[in-house]
Amino acid sequence: MMNNEPMNDSTTSLHGILEIEPPQAPMETGSAITFWPLLGVLCIALIAGYIGWRRYRSPGQRARRLQREVARDFREQHIDAREVAFRLAATLHHALPEASHSHTPVSGSHTSGTHDSVRTRRWEEFQQALTLARYAREPSGIDPQYLLQEAQYWLRRAR
Repeated sequence: MMNNEPMNDSTTSLHGILEIEPPQAPMETGSAITFWPLLGVLCIALIAGYIGWRRYRSPGQRARRLQREVARDFREQHIDAREVAFRLAATLHHALPEASHSHTPVSGSHTSGTHDSVRTRRWEEFQQALTLARYAREPSGIDPQYLLQEAQYWLRRAR
């Protein structure tokens, strides 16, 4: 049962254990060289996505989307002129809360006095047309396209 052969204590001899192979050394891939640029690109993509998401969710962008939806619904004849006026008034109220109850239009920049008076007159005319379209017995005298274009004009100038 026992083998009477002397045991070879030499560690340099691989006699009898030839089927065991030593592990291979890892390959040099330069993973550190590719990791940092990929991480940088990922960070830039995440930051750009976050900025785009914030811009998409801003009140001004949301109001412009709602205005485009109102224009589309009117073009497809899903709503009438009175409904256009009510939806635009609600959109402007949420997008321009500081200007919705005043006679002063919202502007992104300060301008000269004569230009301000023209803009104020334009804002008052738009507010009057919007009110007439909402509350008149027959809003046929107000062009919904005019209301849509003016709403687009004022929403573009909002912050």
